[in-house]
Parts: sequence; C-alpha cells; structure tokens
Amino acid sequence: MWPVRVVLVILAIALIAAGPKTRKAAIFALAGVLLANFSCDLLKNHVPVNRPCVDMADVINHGVGFLTSKGTASAHAANTAAIAFAFTYFLRWWGVIPILLSFFTGIARIYVGVHYPSQVLYGWIVGAAVGALLIYSYRFYESRKQAKPEKVISDK
Repeated sequence: MWPVRVVLVILAIALIAAGPKTRKAAIFALAGVLLANFSCDLLKNHVPVNRPCVDMADVINHGVGFLTSKGTASAHAANTAAIAFAFTYFLRWWGVIPILLSFFTGIARIYVGVHYPSQVLYGWIVGAAVGALLIYSYRFYESRKQAKPEKVISDK
C-alpha cells in the first residue's frame, strides 16, 4: 500500500507546485480527504453497521480477510468523492478523472465485499457534502473579504 501513498504524495506536490488553480484544487482535496475520513470514522463509531464480509463470511471471500471495523459509510468512497468535488470545482473538466476513480473505487468496495451498496452511496454523499461545505465556506470567505472596505489612513 505504501507505493500508492508515495505516488499520491508526489501528485499532490506536483499539483501544488503547478499553479494557483491546481494548488487550490490540491489543498481543498487534501482537506476534503481529512474531513471526509474523520466524518466516516465518527459515523462508524456512533452508528455501527456490519460489513457484508462479516455478515456473509461463508459466502464472500475476495481475499480481503475478516474485518473488525464497521462499514457504516465507505471512507474510500467519501475520500474520493471529496477529491472529485474539489477537482471539479477548481479544474472543471479535469474533475471527470477523479469522478470516474471515485465511481470505480465504490464499485470495487462492493465487489470485494467490504461494503454494501448503501454504504458506498452513503460514503459518496458524505464526501460530496464535505466537498460542498469546504467550497461554500471558501466562497463565503472570499465574498466577505471582497465586500470589506479598506481603511484609509489620512495625514490630517
């Protein structure tokens, strides 16, 4: 799993260094991942729901083994949805790539039996909500910053 993380860190650094638009997209995507993951952890701790690989351990065996954590909302789906939201907002059509990655990540989580379809959908909703919250907070901050009159210093 560490090679994937190394590639993601390199990609994030490249996006931050590439320019202001990609920098904003990368920063908001990283913040979205942190907040979406935290939100999913809270849900898993306070509203525990079993995973299919736990409920149907004798039927589902795609090599992921027995998981002890709950699967209320898929953190993978939430994280990728938050990234897709940020990329689509800041980079428009480049957001199609993370949207597709989020979709196929969710499908893969269902296929390997670690999440029910409803848990993946819940994860996508959490991720999109986190992305929207971050973007709308940013837009609110920017509008307040522009509306604030500058203080004029006089020499009287």
